[in-house]
Amino acid sequence: MEQIIWLIVASTVPIDYESETFYYDSKEKEFFILGMFDYLLIGDHGGFEFEYSEEECIRLVDKIQRINKQDPTLIEIPVLTIADRISFQQRFVNEHTSGEVQNQLLEIVSKQNHEHQLILDSAIPPESFDNLLGMWEEAKFRLAQKRALQFEQTYGVNLKEVSIWRIDKSRGVKKLAPIKATATTKGKSWWKIW
Repeated sequence: MEQIIWLIVASTVPIDYESETFYYDSKEKEFFILGMFDYLLIGDHGGFEFEYSEEECIRLVDKIQRINKQDPTLIEIPVLTIADRISFQQRFVNEHTSGEVQNQLLEIVSKQNHEHQLILDSAIPPESFDNLLGMWEEAKFRLAQKRALQFEQTYGVNLKEVSIWRIDKSRGVKKLAPIKATATTKGKSWWKIW
């Protein structure tokens, strides 16, 4: 169950989401996330300090190096395209609503873009009529189950055997020293004409 939820989160992140990338490591049989600052672990740290444990650093460096070598045992979790997101949400709206509510929600769905996970998540009010929000959550879970089954079939994975490697990203990276601006010329101030 936890693996299915992890997969749906990974596959519905906004398309232009660059802070983290979601992976499956078939060698270790685990899901994991790489943050963009984790790549600073290899080479020059660029003035950043890492608060990961030594074991976490070793494992992250190993995974980054394997990704850089295009290791086929590391699989980036594919995200749903905008067209897939729109189609899924339109199907839900058409099946569970009618009239003016349907028109309003279809209009909202048409605005789905690369910045949103699933735009209906923020469009259906918690106190929605006829438990629409509950039906929406069920529909997303069914989508997650479908994606999980596709993942299992595509990569020959049994999700029950997959673990999730979690690192507390809130303690991961911090800047050591602020960047200092230095003046290169000593000219007159802009307001001094002569």
